Amino acid sequence: MEKDFCQALMDDDRKALQPLVNAFLATIDPRENYETNIGKVKAWVASHDCVEKVDISSELLDTDPSVQQLIVTYTGKNADPKVGTIGIELRQGAWAFNIK
Repeated sequence: MEKDFCQALMDDDRKALQPLVNAFLATIDPRENYETNIGKVKAWVASHDCVEKVDISSELLDTDPSVQQLIVTYTGKNADPKVGTIGIELRQGAWAFNIK
């Protein structure tokens, strides 16, 4: 799954990222402490070999449901650092990848 996540990130292929991120998000309990859970998500994203750094946006996107953005610095195709985002929808009862 490592290669799939990194390749999807490098290709900016949000449709390929969606099931990978959602599979991880299904393992956390959204009713638990928010800071703990978002820390788990950050650590999971950071655990991929292509990821150099993960920051959590200081503000939630004002949408329904709210979206928490993770700003990901990763190694691009030419070994150049690239920056992308992963949005997590904070739904009642389950978190989900934001495909937009």
